[in-house]
Amino acid sequence: MTGSESDSLPTAEEFEVDEGLQRMIVNNVLRGIANEMVLTGEVDPSRLTLDQLLALAFERMKDNLRDGVEFAMVVDHSSTILAEARSYADGGREEFAFVFYGLFIEHVLNRAIRDRSTQLGLSERETVELMRRSVPDKTGLTWKLLFGEDFPALLRSDIRFISERRNSFAHYKWQDHPESHLLPDAIRTRREKAETTAERAASTLEDYVRRLFTTDGDVIDHWLHGPHPTEESQNEEPS
Repeated sequence: MTGSESDSLPTAEEFEVDEGLQRMIVNNVLRGIANEMVLTGEVDPSRLTLDQLLALAFERMKDNLRDGVEFAMVVDHSSTILAEARSYADGGREEFAFVFYGLFIEHVLNRAIRDRSTQLGLSERETVELMRRSVPDKTGLTWKLLFGEDFPALLRSDIRFISERRNSFAHYKWQDHPESHLLPDAIRTRREKAETTAERAASTLEDYVRRLFTTDGDVIDHWLHGPHPTEESQNEEPS
């Protein structure tokens, strides 16, 4: 670690007084605990208010701390990644955009696999093994075995298109891409169609996964599966 990097880190005293950071960490832990309680069927969110679910999660957190249980915090960057993809697309850098669209797709798929593995009582090792599989496998047999249904065909086709587009750029195959032989108008048309496909895949996948894990309580569902609290605050207009 360089001197400049260490100088930018907060001291212990600064961390202790940073109530915003402490609230963010506690909120992350509480949401993770509450989500696991809902996924495993330990609680029925349709019979609870958000405050009641939070109270149960808070008690579980205190029990875990008292018993010395270690916490594994999983940070979801999917909305930030999607924003990056759209930013590159708007700036005309579509190949970089597809790198981030592909990364977003994998984040959402892995989150769904992790949540479903929790429901099924799979171990962390088994869950990680599933998450390491290829995208075609995740949206193929792996998905059917986990969720008991086929992955939507059009969505799977769109995701395959994104993966191929991303891989052609990441592995320096872009020079042989058919677009290199097209006129400007034809290139623009193909790229607009590609971006439309990517956006359709991103929104359709989010909606599909949300339906798979939705609860009967709208407020609770938004808190569990909506944007991360820090992301919401970043997107707010300054007053």
